[in-house]
Amino acid sequence: MSQSPKVIAIVLAGLALSACTIQGRAGYAAPPGAVEVSSVPVGYDRYPSTVYEGRTVYYDGHRWGYPHGNRWAYYRSEPQQLVRYRTTVRSAPPAQRREVDRREVDRREAERREAERREAERRHGRR
Repeated sequence: MSQSPKVIAIVLAGLALSACTIQGRAGYAAPPGAVEVSSVPVGYDRYPSTVYEGRTVYYDGHRWGYPHGNRWAYYRSEPQQLVRYRTTVRSAPPAQRREVDRREVDRREAERREAERREAERRHGRR
């Protein structure tokens, strides 16, 4: 029973590819839809972030990424949910208006003028 060399080559190639997929780079395989890089961005914890697919993801101004083992992974294309999150305008609640007590403003202004007058007298008195 002899196997054709072509079948054997295909089987061996399939085994070799599956072994690479299982082992990956030092046991890590990039998640589907992501590309993995070895360096983690400095200060990524200060980037805008949200939770997507159960993990915290960070936006660096160009793309979304997240820690993956001791490496970093970026999405190959921006997921729709993250596009919506990124493009939603978030505004702060309106500032509360503070009623200005005109008497308080006038009193502070009078104190400032009095302090300036005393300073001027002090300077002129020393000459």
